[in-house]
Amino acid sequence: MKNSFWLVLLVTVISSIQVSAKESDTSIELISFLNNFTIIGDSSKLTDFPLSVRVISIRDSTICYTEAKDCENQKLYIAVSEYDEEPAQAVYVSVLARLWKLESMAFNDEKQCAEVLLNKTSVNDSTSISYCINTDQVSVGNSELKKL
Repeated sequence: MKNSFWLVLLVTVISSIQVSAKESDTSIELISFLNNFTIIGDSSKLTDFPLSVRVISIRDSTICYTEAKDCENQKLYIAVSEYDEEPAQAVYVSVLARLWKLESMAFNDEKQCAEVLLNKTSVNDSTSISYCINTDQVSVGNSELKKL
């Protein structure tokens, strides 16, 4: 089950990246993805969590022409899956930021969603953003996440 989740996530991320028809270009994109991602949150470490939620940060491999502290080159992916024989699954992607950090993750029984509190650091500020996420939708005060 966990291996199939990673396979679905990997295929979704790779399909969202525009690549040419050349096989070597696809290999380069896959190599870049695998070398630049970090799992910053994982619900499997929490007890009795009814959804599988993984928060993944991917550093954009494009060149930044300013100082490293001014580069907004981290994109966030949140992968959500039910535990079932044929689980509903979804992946959400964020805007670029200088740094994404997970502050907390908990399940909200009333809303039936994973509440994910993240800190988004941009060049000019740092903001905490709370998302209520499940496989159908994400609820948040702004539209920082888009469903793939």
